[in-house]
Amino acid sequence: LKELQDTCTAALSGEEFHVAPFDWSPDVRLEPFGSVKQGTALLNSDLDVRLSFEQFAVRDEQRQIRYLEAVEARPGPHFEVLRLVRARLPVLRLRFRGHLEVDLSMGEELASEGEVDLAVQELLYASPDSGARRFVRLVKMFAKAHSLIDAHGGYLNSVSWVFLSIAFLQMESCLPPYHELQQQQQQQ
Repeated sequence: LKELQDTCTAALSGEEFHVAPFDWSPDVRLEPFGSVKQGTALLNSDLDVRLSFEQFAVRDEQRQIRYLEAVEARPGPHFEVLRLVRARLPVLRLRFRGHLEVDLSMGEELASEGEVDLAVQELLYASPDSGARRFVRLVKMFAKAHSLIDAHGGYLNSVSWVFLSIAFLQMESCLPPYHELQQQQQQQ
């Protein structure tokens, strides 16, 4: 993340991003989320990163695109720009050192992703062994190998496959329901 932090800071330190009347650039904050935080990442998984600023939130889609375009224009020596997806939630897809794909996005709606990631992590750690985590990864590998992970193409996204796997494990009594896990934590 250090290289991405440096790249974003450099790209967003130009005068056009200085905050008036103080004449300073906003402090970049990067927060990984998704499969890396859940513990369900595969070797070929991408890295999902939320870009935000310490001083203020950026809720307007056009402003989010403007910041992502600045990073797109100055990706630095370690990143290759793959594409900027202009959607309700804009995403800048980068490739780090020719191997790791990085999805850089902005938006306050991503803040709740951290809660989802934590819930998935807690459920998988509730398993008495690593079997639940291995099962979830196996399901993701199957879906990826058969091109079934593609939200834009009408298929489920990766986190939906994780939820389906967890629901199956819960139905088979391999994992507890999340509300029971929460009750146990509150009693401790």
